[in-house]
Amino acid sequence: MFCDSFKTFNKRRNKRCNTIATSIIDREGKKLAVDFGSKLPTNKKIRLFHSHVKRCEETAVCIKQGFKGDVSEIIVHNLLTGFYLLNPESILRDVNKIGSLKFISNWFSDFYQDNQLMTALKARKQMTDYIIQNYDKDCLDIYVTHDWNIVLLLSHCYNVIENNYLWPNYMHGVSFENIQNDISIICDTKSKIKIF
Repeated sequence: MFCDSFKTFNKRRNKRCNTIATSIIDREGKKLAVDFGSKLPTNKKIRLFHSHVKRCEETAVCIKQGFKGDVSEIIVHNLLTGFYLLNPESILRDVNKIGSLKFISNWFSDFYQDNQLMTALKARKQMTDYIIQNYDKDCLDIYVTHDWNIVLLLSHCYNVIENNYLWPNYMHGVSFENIQNDISIICDTKSKIKIF
């Protein structure tokens, strides 16, 4: 799973994508996605899942263009588009005021009401469970999503309440590894946590 960084409500500007939700990736972003696809191993077909946001779809298509093997399917998926936002307007107003890092810290500290936002641990479990249940040993699955979703998964390895992690940028992500039904999440070269 990797990030098509959703910076609309973040203070920093991502140079790979414009900052509005309907934006498309620029030439450099397309090149990065195509290059990523070209470096994937071809011993398995790939399945690409992406959020409803246009630049996530574009990123998935560019990965497909670069991939030298078989692409099983490209699927838009609700789980990758802020499924945990129950009252998006109030949450996004808060994020605009405090920034994404503080929002994530507040979210994991259960600061928000149940009618505004699913708890972070429940959202993380739902996302993790889906990825594990959707696993197909004959495929390499790639989920193109947004920074908040990546941070949900990074929280398996890092203390996100204390901002003890690097914010995911364009084409950053995490990996799930299944070795004889032992499933681990790999957040970087030093952080591998068995989760199932």
